[in-house]
Amino acid sequence: MRKLMSIILTVCILLFAVSCSTAKQGDCFDLTSESNSGEYNFISEWPDNEFTHYVPKPEYGKVWYTYSFNNREAFSISLEQISEEESNLYIEKLKSFGYVIFGKASNDVSTGINMVKDNIYLSIAYSDGVLGMMIIKEIASTTYCIQ
Repeated sequence: MRKLMSIILTVCILLFAVSCSTAKQGDCFDLTSESNSGEYNFISEWPDNEFTHYVPKPEYGKVWYTYSFNNREAFSISLEQISEEESNLYIEKLKSFGYVIFGKASNDVSTGINMVKDNIYLSIAYSDGVLGMMIIKEIASTTYCIQ
């Protein structure tokens, strides 16, 4: 299951990089460097931190684990035991909080969605009862360059 979550997180990051419609030529991001290393924390309660204050707490699913990036520009949280319908309801809740979808991709197995509100970016993926969400602050401050 950890391998599945790593794949989902990687897909989120790649989807975010590919569909970042607010990015323009010369904007930079750092999505693969050692500065993005961090720490997994297996928890059971919704965390209260500088990132989760930007999103509503989901009404469904069970908090499974978080990933704290060392560069402090992103934070990831994963929920398990959440259906596709419940995941869609959470996306609608995010929209009601002012988040706008700017990228979406789906296949037979999973869905990935990118959302933005002010300078807060969300990269969300759900598949097979798991929802992963990366919360990213001020993406323009990172170092991957769009050409």
